[in-house]
Amino acid sequence: VKSWLYDLGRAATCQGWAKIKNASGGEQLAVSYAEKRVDGALVISDPTTYCRMRPTDFFTLRPGNQTIEPFSLRGGRFVLFQLIGADETVQLTPHVRLAEYPLAVTKPLLTGDDLLDGVVTLCENTLRACLQDTFVDCVWRESSQWLGDALPQALGLSAMGEDLRPLRTILLDTAQGIYSDGILPSVAPAEVHAYTIPRYSSMWVELLALYRQQSGDEALVRQLWPTLKQVLAALLGLQNEDGLLVHPPGRRFYIDWSATAQSDPHLVFNLHAVLALQIGAALANKFEPEIATSWQAAADELQQRCRDGFWGNGRFHDDLAHSPHSPLATAMALLTGTATPAEAETLLNAIIARSLNERDEHKDGEMVLASPFMHHYIFEALGLYGRTQATLDIIKLRWGRWVEQGCPTTWENWNVDFPDGSQCHAFSAHPRFHLARIFNQKSG
Repeated sequence: VKSWLYDLGRAATCQGWAKIKNASGGEQLAVSYAEKRVDGALVISDPTTYCRMRPTDFFTLRPGNQTIEPFSLRGGRFVLFQLIGADETVQLTPHVRLAEYPLAVTKPLLTGDDLLDGVVTLCENTLRACLQDTFVDCVWRESSQWLGDALPQALGLSAMGEDLRPLRTILLDTAQGIYSDGILPSVAPAEVHAYTIPRYSSMWVELLALYRQQSGDEALVRQLWPTLKQVLAALLGLQNEDGLLVHPPGRRFYIDWSATAQSDPHLVFNLHAVLALQIGAALANKFEPEIATSWQAAADELQQRCRDGFWGNGRFHDDLAHSPHSPLATAMALLTGTATPAEAETLLNAIIARSLNERDEHKDGEMVLASPFMHHYIFEALGLYGRTQATLDIIKLRWGRWVEQGCPTTWENWNVDFPDGSQCHAFSAHPRFHLARIFNQKSG
């Protein structure tokens, strides 16, 4: 077996192809795509792991000279060519074709801090890697347009330039694929029913408000207004006899890649719906005032149900059994006003203390560490209450470790030792947005 290995420097949308001379016929060319190394060894994903991905393309050669070119684009940082069963007369010239979105960075950011500037580069690399014609989560493993990932990606992109096309695309693609029950698809444009996460419908509401704020394009908001009404009605339709939202059968229960509660009803899901209703009510004041009052009333009612069920012992718990409590649920309580002003100081201090604890592993009884993904909402809550220094400290500690390790992109979780764990995931690149907001305010 003859082998050629290319390191692209960071993950990218790519395609390995080759020119062959003097083949006898019957030899095989294998082209594999990988994203990371562990202990110096390249990790080629095993198709029997949970993602069931097959990152190797096999080609059987015909006699003579030929060009081997795959049909579809792939993704990864490393491209491995292996020529199998060939004698010394066979010549192979490998090539890698890259596909890059034409991203123009018109809002560069320099913080004046070497470590934070490294985080900015880390996040920009990740966002560039995970842009095709729209947002994708991880080019190596899935190259899927996840609705939830699009929110931090759209925010990050807005901090880098004025290109709203990816944001507009995700809004329209998911609206087009809405289910009959009013839940939006979580992977678009597709019918991946098992991956439909109801909470991501709330994030679509955030995306719609973000698009209106950034573009001033009220015509598109009016076009999507019936979808917004369907989405909010669908979320309210998930209430149980106690007035709390539960996941419908056949939909995926996902809150975070953390040790949060895995039971219904869950505080984060309910408070995210409260946030969506609050945003919807604010939009309705402009587009359909007569419905604004009912949406705000629904938000207030659900908010009270959350306090009645999940609050106790001075904290917000993830589930009704009052077992785990998390920074994510606490942040959502602060962002929605479910936490009172008198409670805010203690809750903020608890969030900050957990994120600044260098230990990633969870211990029973303590606050659950949020994933890199959901630190977006933690930073939103800290920003709302003026905890700027805490945000910077957390970014330097937790994202700064990747800079210090020489990583080119942001990881899917604090630990990605599991076989298909990604070291280039766009959801985790949201500090680019938060850092821009902090330093632009300082300079302003």
